[in-house]
Amino acid sequence: MYIGCAVYSNANPKKVIILNEILQKAKPFFETRDYGNGIQRYVIGIICMSPEFDTFYNKNRKKYSRTKRLLEYDIRLNYARFEKATQKGIERMFAQMLINSLGIIEELKIQNFDTNRFREDLIRFFQEKGIKWDREPAALSSPHLISEMKEQNSRENQSFEFIKEGLDNIAKISLLSELKTKNKFTAEAWEERGLNPSGPEIINAMNQVVDKLIEKIIIGLKADYDEQALKQIIKQVLVKVDEFRFDTEELELLCDWIEALACLVNININKELNKCLYGDISSVTRAGDKGTTR
Repeated sequence: MYIGCAVYSNANPKKVIILNEILQKAKPFFETRDYGNGIQRYVIGIICMSPEFDTFYNKNRKKYSRTKRLLEYDIRLNYARFEKATQKGIERMFAQMLINSLGIIEELKIQNFDTNRFREDLIRFFQEKGIKWDREPAALSSPHLISEMKEQNSRENQSFEFIKEGLDNIAKISLLSELKTKNKFTAEAWEERGLNPSGPEIINAMNQVVDKLIEKIIIGLKADYDEQALKQIIKQVLVKVDEFRFDTEELELLCDWIEALACLVNININKELNKCLYGDISSVTRAGDKGTTR
């Protein structure tokens, strides 16, 4: 299958080169692979423009030609995150966005294409190139992740006790209140990712975000909020996160905690977390937008 890609960006050229290098390596990896007659040409546009120029790229391709067996669509990378990201951060950002974007194949009802095998090969490609990321599309709030959090709970200074199942609201509130007194971003947490800890001001800001969310969840639990109301609380905090201008690595650590708190109240925030971390993919999977098929 042919994979083509064009990058539209006015970001740091040295960082844009990172994307182009990944794409150049992807072409020979996929050119001998066949996933069915539904798609023979897979063309992606990557848009990463600063706010003053982004309006010139506000129309997002999303179309499929049955006769040409051609799928074309655009994905957007968050410009501010991209500019602040390290090489590994950019690689993770792109890998996550590309894998998440595969939902468009189902959305456009493309037949005769093995999406699952294509996804597996994409993951294999990124792994072979040493590109790792922390959130695979179906992994958020998964039993595997919860198990991982329980394991972290046994480590010094880590407290994921609230992942225990079957707790009533009173027990959850008690655990959250205790959690609020702890530093959630210890040196060990950074070292586990091979990262140098950020400065005290950044770590303090990250703790403040988590503590604020804990406060709001406690209020919601006391008032017996339903899941929709609790989800709205979490979404409001994620919107505020953007004001702090955290870099990609800081955001990933922060979103681990936000995700864990969402697990506590049985809220699925996959879409919102991925948007916070890697940019807006609504142009690819926006509900009600069927794209074009001919």
